[in-house]
Amino acid sequence: MNKLDVLFKDIDGWYREELQVVYEKEIAEGFSQTQFRPKDNITREQSIIILLNTATKYFGQLDWKQRDMSLTDVGHISGWAKASVS
Repeated sequence: MNKLDVLFKDIDGWYREELQVVYEKEIAEGFSQTQFRPKDNITREQSIIILLNTATKYFGQLDWKQRDMSLTDVGHISGWAKASVS
């Protein structure tokens, strides 16, 4: 049994080892202390966070310049993701 099996009750697929690496490297955290939701569709904001976390882990802190991308769905972006998505 690995750490994910203890933490998350919804990890039961072929992707168990890959999620273990992603979690341990703090690239993705899950939704709560008991749910990772690996079968949910990934959102744009979640994918941006994963990409930024991965880039930061391997290339160090990145110097991003804020740009107004005029997203049509900006009102639907979760608070936890706004700084990374915009």
